[in-house]
Amino acid sequence: MKRFVPMPRFLRSVVGAATCAALVVVASAGQPARAESRGGAAVACDAPDTTVTAPFSSPIVFLVRRGNPKNLRTWNDLLRPEVRVVAADPKRSRTGRFAYLAAWAHALGDGTPYGLAPGEFVREIYRHVPELAPNARGAVLDFAVDRVGDVLLTFESEVGLIRREFGPFRFEAIHPQTTILADVPLACLEPVVVDGISHEDARFAVAALAAPAAQERGARRGLRPHSEEVAARHRDRFPAIDAWTQARLAAHLREASDPPRPIESLFERDYAAR
Repeated sequence: MKRFVPMPRFLRSVVGAATCAALVVVASAGQPARAESRGGAAVACDAPDTTVTAPFSSPIVFLVRRGNPKNLRTWNDLLRPEVRVVAADPKRSRTGRFAYLAAWAHALGDGTPYGLAPGEFVREIYRHVPELAPNARGAVLDFAVDRVGDVLLTFESEVGLIRREFGPFRFEAIHPQTTILADVPLACLEPVVVDGISHEDARFAVAALAAPAAQERGARRGLRPHSEEVAARHRDRFPAIDAWTQARLAAHLREASDPPRPIESLFERDYAAR
């Protein structure tokens, strides 16, 4: 069954709340075509006249307090004894899942310190998490309100929203050299009309998200645009990083596992050993 996540706030601001009633965000592209959700069915809604299925994306970054007092720059820095990490539960949160996968991308792509195997490196990262938040919002509140931890693992697109809500000068984003890139693939809900928005309206809304104007609006809200032309105008906002895709990471994980294990199985193993 296809997994759904709530429509992110930034997409509501780009396409409008009404159209969002007829759209859902799926956990990843290329999943089965139909599944039940919110009383209807979801079908892939590839936009007419475009091949864009995920018009925006966002990598996992480090959010630290102003001035970066612990000087956290790399994933290896998170293993220092005094560092405390704030993260959402990968089994219950999309943000938590991608943060976990980003740690794996670093371990497999950049190597690990102290002779640690990739899996042990990831487990060490999560031993620095005092308590996993149940969801992304809980992790933000722990970090920004309760002042838990030294670094929050979150999406780049959330940084601006956190600053607007809790203070523009309290936090800064650190882009680790290696991370994972999360697409925002969309699907359209059926029945045909949802809250006055037809299925066809929703399909054209997805097409509109690939248009230059919508790509520009998304970039200004912290979303990495699919359009290379728009992305080039925002290079200062989106630093160059080695951003792995889910497919690339899955292939490396299959090669690193003996026997090969799916990502969900690795979650269970690593959290049992936590």
